[in-house]
Amino acid sequence: MKIAVFADVHANLEALQTFIEKSASQGVDRYVFLGDCVGYGPNPNECVKRIRQLPGIAMVMGNHDSTAILKTSVYTMNTYAREAMFWTMERLTPETIACLSSLRLRCVEEDICYAHSSPESPEAWKYLNSTSEAFRTFSATRYHISFVGHTHWPRLFSRRKQARIVPEKIRAGKSYVLGGEARHIVNCGSIGQPRDGTCAGSYCLFDDTARTLVFQRFDYDVERTVAKIREAGLPEFLAVRLQKGR
Repeated sequence: MKIAVFADVHANLEALQTFIEKSASQGVDRYVFLGDCVGYGPNPNECVKRIRQLPGIAMVMGNHDSTAILKTSVYTMNTYAREAMFWTMERLTPETIACLSSLRLRCVEEDICYAHSSPESPEAWKYLNSTSEAFRTFSATRYHISFVGHTHWPRLFSRRKQARIVPEKIRAGKSYVLGGEARHIVNCGSIGQPRDGTCAGSYCLFDDTARTLVFQRFDYDVERTVAKIREAGLPEFLAVRLQKGR
Protein backbone atom coordinates (compact mmCIF):
# COMPACT_ATOMS: atom_id res chain seq x y z
CA MET A 1 0.00 0.00 0.00
CA LYS A 2 1.31 3.45 -0.91
CA ILE A 3 1.00 5.91 1.98
CA ALA A 4 1.53 9.67 1.82
CA VAL A 5 3.04 10.74 5.14
CA PHE A 6 2.88 14.49 5.77
CA ALA A 7 3.06 17.01 8.59
CA ASP A 8 3.08 20.65 9.65
CA VAL A 9 0.48 22.13 7.32
CA HIS A 10 0.10 25.11 9.65
CA ALA A 11 -3.08 26.51 8.11
CA ASN A 12 -1.44 26.96 4.69
CA LEU A 13 -4.29 26.08 2.35
CA GLU A 14 -2.43 26.75 -0.89
CA ALA A 15 0.36 24.36 0.05
CA LEU A 16 -2.10 21.73 1.28
CA GLN A 17 -4.18 21.82 -1.90
CA THR A 18 -1.09 21.49 -4.09
CA PHE A 19 0.16 18.56 -2.01
CA ILE A 20 -3.19 16.79 -2.28
CA GLU A 21 -3.29 17.21 -6.04
CA LYS A 22 0.27 15.97 -6.50
CA SER A 23 -0.03 12.99 -4.16
CA ALA A 24 -3.35 11.93 -5.70
CA SER A 25 -1.66 11.83 -9.11
CA GLN A 26 0.97 9.48 -7.63
CA GLY A 27 -1.53 6.74 -6.84
CA VAL A 28 -1.62 7.16 -3.06
CA ASP A 29 -3.88 4.66 -1.27
CA ARG A 30 -4.08 6.39 2.10
CA TYR A 31 -2.71 9.31 4.11
CA VAL A 32 -1.08 9.71 7.52
CA PHE A 33 -0.87 13.20 9.00
CA LEU A 34 1.73 13.81 11.71
CA GLY A 35 0.24 16.89 13.31
CA ASP A 36 0.12 20.68 13.36
CA CYS A 37 -2.91 21.43 11.23
CA VAL A 38 -3.06 24.95 12.64
CA GLY A 39 -0.83 27.82 13.75
CA TYR A 40 1.07 30.48 11.78
CA GLY A 41 -1.19 30.45 8.71
CA PRO A 42 -4.48 32.10 7.70
CA ASN A 43 -6.76 29.08 6.98
CA PRO A 44 -6.98 26.81 10.05
CA ASN A 45 -10.57 25.65 9.67
CA GLU A 46 -10.31 25.01 5.94
CA CYS A 47 -7.14 22.97 6.36
CA VAL A 48 -8.53 20.79 9.14
CA LYS A 49 -11.65 20.09 7.09
CA ARG A 50 -9.64 19.18 3.99
CA ILE A 51 -7.25 16.88 5.86
CA ARG A 52 -10.16 15.01 7.46
CA GLN A 53 -11.56 14.25 4.00
CA LEU A 54 -8.45 12.46 2.72
CA PRO A 55 -8.75 8.72 1.92
CA GLY A 56 -7.93 6.43 4.83
CA ILE A 57 -6.64 9.35 6.88
CA ALA A 58 -4.94 8.74 10.23
CA MET A 59 -4.10 11.86 12.23
CA VAL A 60 -2.00 12.59 15.31
CA MET A 61 -1.78 15.75 17.39
CA GLY A 62 0.95 18.36 17.04
CA ASN A 63 2.03 20.93 19.60
CA HIS A 64 0.16 23.76 17.83
CA ASP A 65 -2.98 21.63 17.69
CA SER A 66 -2.59 20.93 21.40
CA THR A 67 -2.08 24.61 22.19
CA ALA A 68 -5.10 25.64 20.12
CA ILE A 69 -7.37 23.57 22.38
CA LEU A 70 -5.58 24.64 25.59
CA LYS A 71 -3.88 21.32 26.30
CA THR A 72 -0.47 23.01 26.04
CA SER A 73 0.36 26.50 27.27
CA VAL A 74 0.52 29.19 24.61
CA TYR A 75 3.20 30.86 26.73
CA THR A 76 5.77 28.22 25.78
CA MET A 77 5.74 29.67 22.25
CA ASN A 78 7.84 32.46 20.80
CA THR A 79 6.24 35.87 20.29
CA TYR A 80 5.26 35.37 16.65
CA ALA A 81 3.84 31.89 17.17
CA ARG A 82 1.94 33.08 20.24
CA GLU A 83 0.34 36.01 18.43
CA ALA A 84 -0.66 33.72 15.56
CA MET A 85 -2.09 31.22 18.05
CA PHE A 86 -4.26 33.85 19.76
CA TRP A 87 -5.52 34.85 16.29
CA THR A 88 -6.22 31.18 15.50
CA MET A 89 -8.03 30.45 18.76
CA GLU A 90 -10.45 33.30 18.12
CA ARG A 91 -11.46 31.83 14.77
CA LEU A 92 -11.69 28.07 15.31
CA THR A 93 -15.11 26.60 14.64
CA PRO A 94 -16.71 24.07 17.01
CA GLU A 95 -16.13 21.39 14.35
CA THR A 96 -12.42 22.19 14.17
CA ILE A 97 -12.08 22.19 17.95
CA ALA A 98 -13.82 18.82 18.14
CA CYS A 99 -11.49 17.37 15.52
CA LEU A 100 -8.34 18.64 17.22
CA SER A 101 -9.59 17.41 20.60
CA SER A 102 -10.06 13.90 19.22
CA LEU A 103 -6.47 13.50 18.03
CA ARG A 104 -4.13 11.03 19.70
CA LEU A 105 -0.44 11.63 20.37
CA ARG A 106 0.86 8.61 18.48
CA CYS A 107 -0.41 5.98 16.08
CA VAL A 108 1.23 2.55 16.08
CA GLU A 109 0.71 0.07 13.26
CA GLU A 110 2.65 -3.16 13.89
CA ASP A 111 6.34 -2.11 14.03
CA ILE A 112 5.76 1.43 12.73
CA CYS A 113 5.08 4.47 14.88
CA TYR A 114 3.65 7.77 13.66
CA ALA A 115 4.03 10.79 15.98
CA HIS A 116 4.52 14.54 15.73
CA SER A 117 7.60 14.70 17.95
CA SER A 118 9.77 12.06 19.63
CA PRO A 119 7.82 8.76 19.73
CA GLU A 120 8.94 7.83 23.26
CA SER A 121 7.35 10.94 24.80
CA PRO A 122 5.27 12.78 22.20
CA GLU A 123 3.58 14.95 24.83
CA ALA A 124 6.96 16.56 25.68
CA TRP A 125 7.27 17.97 22.14
CA LYS A 126 10.97 17.11 21.87
CA TYR A 127 12.85 17.70 18.63
CA LEU A 128 14.73 15.08 16.62
CA ASN A 129 17.45 17.06 14.88
CA SER A 130 20.71 15.28 15.66
CA THR A 131 22.29 11.87 16.00
CA SER A 132 22.34 12.28 19.80
CA GLU A 133 18.60 12.97 19.82
CA ALA A 134 18.04 10.05 17.43
CA PHE A 135 20.06 7.83 19.80
CA ARG A 136 17.72 8.82 22.63
CA THR A 137 14.69 7.73 20.62
CA PHE A 138 16.23 4.51 19.29
CA SER A 139 17.23 3.56 22.85
CA ALA A 140 13.81 4.32 24.34
CA THR A 141 11.69 2.58 21.68
CA ARG A 142 11.64 -0.66 19.71
CA TYR A 143 9.85 0.50 16.57
CA HIS A 144 11.42 -0.56 13.29
CA ILE A 145 10.38 2.74 11.67
CA SER A 146 9.34 5.96 13.40
CA PHE A 147 7.79 8.75 11.33
CA VAL A 148 7.92 12.23 12.85
CA GLY A 149 7.50 15.91 11.98
CA HIS A 150 7.88 18.98 14.24
CA THR A 151 11.30 20.23 13.01
CA HIS A 152 10.09 21.11 9.48
CA TRP A 153 13.25 19.52 8.05
CA PRO A 154 13.17 16.30 5.98
CA ARG A 155 15.58 13.82 7.57
CA LEU A 156 16.36 10.13 7.75
CA PHE A 157 18.35 8.56 10.58
CA SER A 158 19.29 4.89 10.29
CA ARG A 159 20.62 2.77 13.14
CA ARG A 160 22.55 -0.20 11.90
CA LYS A 161 24.95 -2.29 13.98
CA GLN A 162 25.13 -1.59 17.71
CA ALA A 163 24.99 2.18 18.33
CA ARG A 164 26.06 3.42 14.88
CA ILE A 165 23.54 6.00 13.67
CA VAL A 166 23.81 7.30 10.12
CA PRO A 167 22.12 10.57 9.07
CA GLU A 168 21.28 9.80 5.46
CA LYS A 169 21.70 12.43 2.78
CA ILE A 170 18.22 13.41 1.61
CA ARG A 171 17.51 13.71 -2.08
CA ALA A 172 13.99 14.22 -3.39
CA GLY A 173 12.92 11.44 -5.72
CA LYS A 174 15.48 8.92 -4.45
CA SER A 175 14.15 5.60 -3.16
CA TYR A 176 15.39 4.50 0.27
CA VAL A 177 14.94 0.90 1.42
CA LEU A 178 13.84 0.63 5.05
CA GLY A 179 13.85 -3.16 5.29
CA GLY A 180 16.38 -5.49 6.92
CA GLU A 181 17.65 -5.29 10.49
CA ALA A 182 18.34 -1.54 10.52
CA ARG A 183 15.92 0.77 12.31
CA HIS A 184 14.91 4.17 11.01
CA ILE A 185 13.57 7.57 12.05
CA VAL A 186 11.98 9.49 9.18
CA ASN A 187 11.08 13.18 9.29
CA CYS A 188 8.82 13.92 6.35
CA GLY A 189 9.45 17.68 6.47
CA SER A 190 6.68 20.27 6.29
CA ILE A 191 3.83 20.93 3.88
CA GLY A 192 3.14 24.53 4.84
CA GLN A 193 6.18 25.77 6.81
CA PRO A 194 9.43 24.32 5.37
CA ARG A 195 12.52 25.46 7.26
CA ASP A 196 15.41 23.90 5.32
CA GLY A 197 16.15 26.90 3.13
CA THR A 198 13.51 26.39 0.45
CA CYS A 199 9.86 27.35 0.34
CA ALA A 200 8.99 24.08 -1.45
CA GLY A 201 6.74 21.80 0.59
CA SER A 202 7.93 18.34 1.62
CA TYR A 203 6.32 14.94 2.28
CA CYS A 204 7.09 11.22 1.94
CA LEU A 205 5.68 8.36 -0.06
CA PHE A 206 6.01 5.12 1.88
CA ASP A 207 5.28 1.66 0.47
CA ASP A 208 4.54 -0.43 3.55
CA THR A 209 4.83 -3.70 1.63
CA ALA A 210 8.13 -3.11 -0.16
CA ARG A 211 9.36 -0.93 2.73
CA THR A 212 10.57 1.79 0.38
CA LEU A 213 10.54 5.52 1.04
CA VAL A 214 10.70 8.46 -1.36
CA PHE A 215 10.95 12.10 -0.27
CA GLN A 216 8.90 14.49 -2.39
CA ARG A 217 9.11 18.29 -2.88
CA PHE A 218 6.60 20.60 -4.55
CA ASP A 219 6.19 24.27 -5.37
CA TYR A 220 2.97 26.13 -4.61
CA ASP A 221 1.62 29.68 -4.72
CA VAL A 222 3.65 31.05 -1.81
CA GLU A 223 2.82 34.65 -2.64
CA ARG A 224 -0.90 33.97 -2.35
CA THR A 225 -0.42 32.61 1.18
CA VAL A 226 1.87 35.52 2.05
CA ALA A 227 -0.79 37.98 0.89
CA LYS A 228 -3.43 36.24 3.00
CA ILE A 229 -1.17 36.34 6.08
CA ARG A 230 -0.80 40.09 5.63
CA GLU A 231 -4.51 40.61 4.97
CA ALA A 232 -5.31 38.74 8.18
CA GLY A 233 -3.04 41.00 10.23
CA LEU A 234 -0.77 38.15 11.30
CA PRO A 235 2.86 39.01 12.17
CA GLU A 236 4.90 40.15 9.16
CA PHE A 237 7.70 37.82 10.24
CA LEU A 238 5.50 34.85 9.36
CA ALA A 239 5.00 36.12 5.80
CA VAL A 240 8.70 36.73 5.22
CA ARG A 241 9.60 33.37 6.74
CA LEU A 242 7.48 31.53 4.20
CA GLN A 243 9.25 33.29 1.34
CA LYS A 244 12.67 32.37 2.71
CA GLY A 245 11.88 28.84 3.86
CA ARG A 246 13.49 29.52 7.25
